[in-house]
Amino acid sequence: MTKGKPKAEARKSPPAEKAAAALAAQFRAAALQRRLVEPWLRDRNFIESEGGTILYAVDSDIVKLFTDPFRTSIAQGARPGYAEIIPGQERTVSEALGWILANFIFTKLSGEWPVFILSPADDEISNIFNAVARKAGGEHTQALVSIKRLENWIQAHGTSTIDKAYFEDNLTEILAVIAGEKSFSAELVRFSRLLNSGKLITLDQHLLESRLPDETVRNALSAPNGIHQMIEFRQMSKIWEEKVDSFDWPTREPRNNEVDAAMLARLEWINKGLEGSKFRFVLITGSHLIDEVTRQHYSKQLPGTESFAARFVRSPKAYLGDPRVISPISESDIQTKPADYAVGRRLQDWLNTVLGVDEREYPDRTSYLGLIDRWAGSADTELRNEAARKLALNPRLADDIDEKWRAFVKEVSTMAAQTETQRRLETFDERLPARQQVAALRDELEQSLKISWDEAYKAALGSALTVSPKDEPQRPYPPRNFPLVHLDGHPKTNAAIEQYLSAWRASKLTPDVYQELREAPTGDRPHWPYLEFFVQAYVLGVTNRWRISEVTAALAISLARDYREQYQLDARKNRISGREAAFWRAYALRSSARGAQDLVRARAALQLARDLAQEDVADAHDFPREEDILDAKGDLDVKPIRFDAERLAIDLSEMCFELFLQNERPKLSPSTVAKAVNILASASEYLELICKESELDDLFLNEKKSINAFCFQRILTNYFMVALIIYHDHTLDAAQISERLAQFRLLVDHPKRDMTRLSYLVLIVYEAAIVVFSTDAGLRRKARNEFRTLYNNMASNQTMPYDANRFAFLNELVRTSR
Repeated sequence: MTKGKPKAEARKSPPAEKAAAALAAQFRAAALQRRLVEPWLRDRNFIESEGGTILYAVDSDIVKLFTDPFRTSIAQGARPGYAEIIPGQERTVSEALGWILANFIFTKLSGEWPVFILSPADDEISNIFNAVARKAGGEHTQALVSIKRLENWIQAHGTSTIDKAYFEDNLTEILAVIAGEKSFSAELVRFSRLLNSGKLITLDQHLLESRLPDETVRNALSAPNGIHQMIEFRQMSKIWEEKVDSFDWPTREPRNNEVDAAMLARLEWINKGLEGSKFRFVLITGSHLIDEVTRQHYSKQLPGTESFAARFVRSPKAYLGDPRVISPISESDIQTKPADYAVGRRLQDWLNTVLGVDEREYPDRTSYLGLIDRWAGSADTELRNEAARKLALNPRLADDIDEKWRAFVKEVSTMAAQTETQRRLETFDERLPARQQVAALRDELEQSLKISWDEAYKAALGSALTVSPKDEPQRPYPPRNFPLVHLDGHPKTNAAIEQYLSAWRASKLTPDVYQELREAPTGDRPHWPYLEFFVQAYVLGVTNRWRISEVTAALAISLARDYREQYQLDARKNRISGREAAFWRAYALRSSARGAQDLVRARAALQLARDLAQEDVADAHDFPREEDILDAKGDLDVKPIRFDAERLAIDLSEMCFELFLQNERPKLSPSTVAKAVNILASASEYLELICKESELDDLFLNEKKSINAFCFQRILTNYFMVALIIYHDHTLDAAQISERLAQFRLLVDHPKRDMTRLSYLVLIVYEAAIVVFSTDAGLRRKARNEFRTLYNNMASNQTMPYDANRFAFLNELVRTSR
């Protein structure tokens, strides 16, 4: 880089200044990209010359690059684009490069080895997957609305043709689902297929041993074990926490700092375990904070003079240097004529051309890299002066660089200029029967919905981010129970759900049970997608994937509404209203809530379920059938007590968010106490209604009354949770408490209690209630011991954000009781 100010720059015209500034930006970008490529070159030398193997982990942003290359490849605000190399790079080139780069990282870079996710980045990826599923669900719902509008237009106008403008207005939402590569629907499919491929796995995945035959690798990837390792790892983690926290990022969430520190500690721990072997473990991330922190860190645990970043952290842009990602010749030529790209045909050679540097003239790499660093780190004024000097010698320099760049990326597959919407409109023939065109669109839409959610379903249940159902730990009790459902008039689906419940209660869930449940809707006629989507939502919820369960249930509701509007008579006869999906969605929304504000949507879904239940009762009057379950009055028995029990659960969740989200010893306001008293009154009313229908013993013995039995269990548990909360702040009705406690004892001690499989929540509330409210000293002593055992298992049984503080509150109440 030439020093000093050339005479030619003494008086630069505004256009000349602008040209110099633009060229200076090219210089800096080229130097920065060349610096990013260098670690990849060293890695390649480690592999090819030293016989080493590199294992790769990816941060959540790299997964996002794969699933959404169109947005991630382009700069967004302060975040640079992951595939932008030079200023002014065409968007289509960036998008195509991002697509190719992401596929390279996940399909070619690691060879036969899987790509890993470092905990807790797996939680971030799960959250991203849920968010994409939610947005895709919104697109799907809108697409169903749009196709319905077209069908309504045809019905209203009674014509064989359709207005092209109206067709265009509704086509975009439909095609986003059918063929929109940049839609959330397409992202959901890409995301799901990545997870289903088995290429992306967590360190703790159950397939670890079979996927990683090398013992050294298995030992290094194992979590710290034993007191000495735990202490050592904790010390390592503390160092990273301090380093990450030392960077002041005002807009950054503290949780993100915790995630990054935990990932970096595990990365260092793994490489410590690999020290002396032919393996190295590298993290690929686009995080600016991780780059800054690791470039300034020199590990005391690992010998060497290079920074932690130089050894173990890579930018995704590093792999743009691999000719399989970007090259002026095809990949087949790279394989057959490797000499053709040895010099002059690699990205780094093009970057050197921009900088006017011949790398071969620097046998000492230190001096060469020092020159690159000076280009990258030079002040703007110095770079502009250098650019002006070169422009004075060659006024076409910037144009030459641009032309060479276009030639260099000519082999990159760019995105089609014409969108699918434009193509459909150009092929739209107003003379074709409108019903034919819209019917074809509906068929395509329904097929696309099925593909999207089948892939998402498999990903959510069996991906690398989750534990397969067959490998879930065998628990003496589940953390929570889930509500019972009933699909009127669909016996095969109902039977499969019952079989699934029996297996779940016995902790004997297997892939065969899942498959039978998935296939059951095809045996019920008319076969409608509503049943398929409801079953998917059901299984996702039972396996604790509540967020995507809620999205799937919402789509099932849309499908039911759509069917009801199109085929009103058949829908009424076949009881397809969406009632059970709405009820399940309410439960899913409550189960996935992270704050009291999230419960608003749960209440709305529950109210919709009530309204749809009334429609079903009316349909049963008009179209009675033998297989319908009827109550004593001959009405369809849709068990309204279920809705009441769920409303109480939402009320209690709202109170717990208010009291326990931040505190384990909350102070109750008079309004909170009043709210609690109202919940107790409602709970007592509902319990009395159930008891009037049948004796408790018969309730627990008769499987036909299982919904009532389950609701009794839920309401009674929540009754005592509220009573315990206000124990010190309100005088309770002793006689009523005694009666309810006797009922609670019968529920827990009943020989048929496994019919409803008591959950951890039921049991820990029960033992606390016995300690606090029972007058029997022997029972209290036994319950205190049982509570202590349960409380020691609290960590694996928390399902709500406030559970830790709620259980701590119960523990303190038990500890201080007589």
